[in-house]
Amino acid sequence: MRYAGSLFIACCLSATCLAFDLDDPGWHTLNFNVSNVERRAHVYVPFSGKAPEGWTLHVAIHGWDDDCDSFCTWTDLLSDPEAPRSRWPFSGGVQTNVEGEAERRQQLLACPCGLPGGFLGHTGWNAGVCCQRKSVNDLAYFSTLLNIVADTVESPAEFSKKHAVRSSRPVRIPVEPSLIAEKKKQQDENVRRLREVLASEQERLESDEEESTDLESQLAELNSDGVRGGPRRLPFNRVLGTGYSNGGFMVKALDCVWPDLFDATTAVSAVTVVRPGGTGGISKCDVLQGARREALARGEVAWRETKSVKGMPLTSSSSLEVHGNFDPMVPIFGDPFLRFPSVWNDHAAVLKRQQCNTAKEEQTLHVGTWTNQRYTHCLTNGRTEGGGAFLEKERRGRMKAEETQQRGEEKVLLPQVEFVRNAVGGHDWYITSDFNTTSYVFDFFDRVVPPMQRGSLSSLPSPPLSAPSASSRDGETGDRKEGQSSNLPVAAGERIENSPGSEGLKREVDAPHNSVTKGETDVNSEKELGWTDGRRGEGRVVREAEDATEFFQISSS
Repeated sequence: MRYAGSLFIACCLSATCLAFDLDDPGWHTLNFNVSNVERRAHVYVPFSGKAPEGWTLHVAIHGWDDDCDSFCTWTDLLSDPEAPRSRWPFSGGVQTNVEGEAERRQQLLACPCGLPGGFLGHTGWNAGVCCQRKSVNDLAYFSTLLNIVADTVESPAEFSKKHAVRSSRPVRIPVEPSLIAEKKKQQDENVRRLREVLASEQERLESDEEESTDLESQLAELNSDGVRGGPRRLPFNRVLGTGYSNGGFMVKALDCVWPDLFDATTAVSAVTVVRPGGTGGISKCDVLQGARREALARGEVAWRETKSVKGMPLTSSSSLEVHGNFDPMVPIFGDPFLRFPSVWNDHAAVLKRQQCNTAKEEQTLHVGTWTNQRYTHCLTNGRTEGGGAFLEKERRGRMKAEETQQRGEEKVLLPQVEFVRNAVGGHDWYITSDFNTTSYVFDFFDRVVPPMQRGSLSSLPSPPLSAPSASSRDGETGDRKEGQSSNLPVAAGERIENSPGSEGLKREVDAPHNSVTKGETDVNSEKELGWTDGRRGEGRVVREAEDATEFFQISSS
């Protein structure tokens, strides 16, 4: 067992505690101790069993004031049945049904549980400037959880089922339209209340007497006294990370600290909030990733067995981000008061880290008010199907992706980046007839990191069929297909007057990610990316750069 440390102690000393049985499908609840704090998490073992290529571990992280008992399911099925239900399914009731998709795709699903006591006393994660007490070490929590699940998969015979706290098998309960309307009303009220009291609340959290634990401090605690509670080789074919809101903040924080952890990530309604926040936090993420890569080059143990260029550990992952243009909690133009960077600055940093050729941006989604920007020519640290290394080929300092797509019988899977936006969207995990966030996330993962057997494979599989959309919250069935788009090309972020649900909106194009004010998150030059005079392509309507400058100048504090 690998969970020990001076302040980082797992709750068990024997090999027969707090695990789950891979032969016992359904939900299991793990209870363990991290830094002298009792923590828990839920793990779902699919009834469909292990896939031929091995286990995929999917970590799905709930948001602020959300509930791990309901986030991964369609209904609140894991909490105490005797507990009061007055708050269900609203506050702390975002429900994604990732459990249903994990079952269909034979994925091992982990649903971590945040601690209460964060902003306004609610559950949250310490991902930086939001949304938990400074003293909470959530890096230690995730490290412990990953080690527990990994040990269970590697040595299932060592664990006894009787030591796991197991919940009942989920049963589908329909969500009535009236509940949806009430949920929306309460969500709006929560947003209003949050904006009113957050100033004093954040001041209290920042000025308390607890020792500050930014990500670097959390890492130092994790590795204290030479006892490693953190990275070890994970025995999974793929490791995927999904987060909503504050959970998306946490996924991004984990990727900053451990770029070798995930094969692919998704952040819904989220940005990077690593301390000190703003563009300074984005730059800090770059520093943390660089430090981790240097440590791996010195021989530190990597989370993944997969190798990449020149046999080095794989330290980049594909990423999907979903955001609404009118998100009141995580505004698309940033929030200097909350120290949230703009979505544009955050996107620009991701594209720069992955060395994406933004001149080859694609749009494959245009349904209703939903559009996307997809980048498939990203040149950092590709992986082969079998996990072996491949030879870099460079031209003018940049690899040509088409020249690195094949080596012998193995094909190279280069990282991909995709941004999905809802022109009229707020702060939500959308499951509607136009767009099913859950199935879109799973389709993205299967496309960018196909669930393949390791070894020599001659070709990539056919693109996976789009998952049947889960029943929407209003009883409709989503019928979106992967890659569905309209016949009319539209500039990134453009709002079309005749798009369904966008009547009355001014036709405009939000300033592009590479129009951010240069500073700590300097991006590729407009000349390199094929831009001229601030315009993108012939005949496309754009907002003049000077009109957008005030929105993109997000200062750190």
